[in-house]
Amino acid sequence: MRFNYVLFIALFIIACQEKKTNETTTFIDELPKEKEDTVVAPKEIFKQEDDRGQPIWGYRFVLVGDFDGDHISDTLVEHHVDAQTKQETNKFFDALGIMSYQSGKSIQHETFSYMLTNNPRIDTFPHTSHLGVLYAEIIGDIDGDGGDEIGVVKYHADHSSVNTYGVYTYNKGWKLYYSFEVRDWEFPALPEYNVMYGLFGAMDKVVTKDSIQNQKIEAEIEQYQRVEIIAPNTIQYSAFDVGNCDVNYVYKTYEDSIIWVVPKHPIKDKKIVSVWTEYELYSDNSLQKVQAQQDSLEVCDGGSLFKQRVKFKKASRNNHLVQ
Repeated sequence: MRFNYVLFIALFIIACQEKKTNETTTFIDELPKEKEDTVVAPKEIFKQEDDRGQPIWGYRFVLVGDFDGDHISDTLVEHHVDAQTKQETNKFFDALGIMSYQSGKSIQHETFSYMLTNNPRIDTFPHTSHLGVLYAEIIGDIDGDGGDEIGVVKYHADHSSVNTYGVYTYNKGWKLYYSFEVRDWEFPALPEYNVMYGLFGAMDKVVTKDSIQNQKIEAEIEQYQRVEIIAPNTIQYSAFDVGNCDVNYVYKTYEDSIIWVVPKHPIKDKKIVSVWTEYELYSDNSLQKVQAQQDSLEVCDGGSLFKQRVKFKKASRNNHLVQ
């Protein structure tokens, strides 16, 4: 009887040790698996960040003008900011294509763009895109209200070269004053990073690291002017979209063998008095035939640039003047 009791106790102790050994073995088998999962994920993210290549700061436009009509110069500066740190950051990476920046995000690098003045009475200019501004310029005071209008083309992260040139004015906030269709490749190249366009849109990128070459590119930007004021309340520019190609017109004039036409279709924008379009450059003989109505006008070619002149109404009061 005593022998049976001792045997029972011995078997019980052995069974407990085996269970403890099995539990320990199971725990050790699972531990490396958990450790492997938590270590591998950060390495993958880090590798993706490396694949972006070297950061490229990108160009920032700076415009100086009197935007609120207080007779004091204001400075409008483009900013491109990291969404997490709220600090100024690079626009590009040399290994990424243009589509990588859509929605302002490129592999753990979310950003946003805007333009801001040194005048606390002027609101932030929000009319930018994924990569900020492709082109910006001071136009001047178009309508005589005391404040300078500006021209801005947004920098979209897409394959298309079709874009819009917007004329903006400041009147209790930045407002779109006028706009027309453009192509991205019409404007000067930007320092450091550019997109190459082909027949089917964006094809590749060009990274310029030479400082002297970038200085030349920046000088070309400063010399370029797309929209000009040619008379009080009147601007002139080149554009593709010249209306509905109506061959009828209500008025025409001749200037250095150029025919300027006022289309017959009504103007919907209440700010605009008239729109003149330069349709063709003629030789002296051809111009005489057109004047004598012996030849017809070629008034529509959607694939060509035409000069436009737009006359706006004079501002009824000095809206921008800060007392």
